[in-house]
Amino acid sequence: MDKHTQALMFSSVSDEYGTPPEIFNPLDDRFDFTLDAAASGENHKLPVYYTADELIVQYHTTPNVVSHEDALVGQWAKVSRKPGSRVWLNPPFSLVEPFVRKCAMERDNCEAIVALLPGRTDTEWFHRWVAPYAEVHDVMGRIRFIGHAGKCKDLPPHPVHRLPGAPF
Repeated sequence: MDKHTQALMFSSVSDEYGTPPEIFNPLDDRFDFTLDAAASGENHKLPVYYTADELIVQYHTTPNVVSHEDALVGQWAKVSRKPGSRVWLNPPFSLVEPFVRKCAMERDNCEAIVALLPGRTDTEWFHRWVAPYAEVHDVMGRIRFIGHAGKCKDLPPHPVHRLPGAPF
């Protein structure tokens, strides 16, 4: 990643916010993720994770730099410590397009890639990199991201809902 991207990701004006456990935990229970593809030392959800410019593997409590490559360059399927590669991704909002492009490129090499993305279905990146390849599920309400001080309305009791079909 270039210096501008790194500065944005790791500054006080960062658009990188941690995923709350009520969103991540049920998904991890289902998919048993092996890689957190966009994280920091403070907000990673898994012991194997990419930061802005390094692949980290954390054994017990000690993080070890495995490679000086970023998630947009590295091969996600080859970094897992478990069989298969099941990737969790909550990208910084300013880097959604490069990350969804990477998801599309890695899809045949990974068992699963689950991404928490902003609901911008009118964007070019959604139509080019998400719609042709992904199964899309919506989250009702706004998510209270870890590290985001903005005010959001409360989440419903269950963050993922299946709404009944329209009566027509």
